[in-house]
Amino acid sequence: MRPKTRVYIDGFNLYHGAVENTPYKWLNIRAMCVELLPRNEITHIKYFTAPATDTPHSPDRTVRQRIFWRALDTLPHFTRYEGNFVANPKKYPLAGPRKFDDPDAENIVYAREGGPSWAVVQHMEEKGSDVNLATHLLADGFRRVFDVAVVVTNDSDLVEPIRVVSKELLLPVGIVNPRPKYFSPKLADVADFKRNLDKKLLRRCQFADELRDGAGTFSKPKGW
Repeated sequence: MRPKTRVYIDGFNLYHGAVENTPYKWLNIRAMCVELLPRNEITHIKYFTAPATDTPHSPDRTVRQRIFWRALDTLPHFTRYEGNFVANPKKYPLAGPRKFDDPDAENIVYAREGGPSWAVVQHMEEKGSDVNLATHLLADGFRRVFDVAVVVTNDSDLVEPIRVVSKELLLPVGIVNPRPKYFSPKLADVADFKRNLDKKLLRRCQFADELRDGAGTFSKPKGW
């Protein structure tokens, strides 16, 4: 009998670690989980995210995200939980350009001799998603609704709830790392098993370009 498995996805970490700046943003998350865990019965997927905000460089970001969420909502046994982003002006010291930066790039300010050394920036912070994920993982573990849990993240802030479920409740927890070049050592230490996402898997696990739900037909965002 295949173990009953729940998957908990850190949407922010998945996006920035695996699909940002790739042609694989139209990701069918259930198909991805099935490929990653062929010996498990995936009973539910919980996806934790937050609404994006438009920027001058990406004025349609919120529209694209809403279309993607609409695609995700067509998946069976899938629930989406929303946190939020908070914008706070914060003062930070300027740094010089790195080896791969263009020191003369427009609209970027670097520390220069004789110039200002600090800047006030609009600091965006995601609030709620990691706490929501940890809460659901622990609550589901205490209720024994799964045989195995899988967490898609590389965020070491989730080490303690994963440790509690794995080491104290004695329910195996696997980690799927969206960042193939770096696996958090702290997460690796508490994981019962580990997986990495690679581009070949992401390419195989895309939604069809056109989908249908209760409101009608919709398509993959342009540029994706």
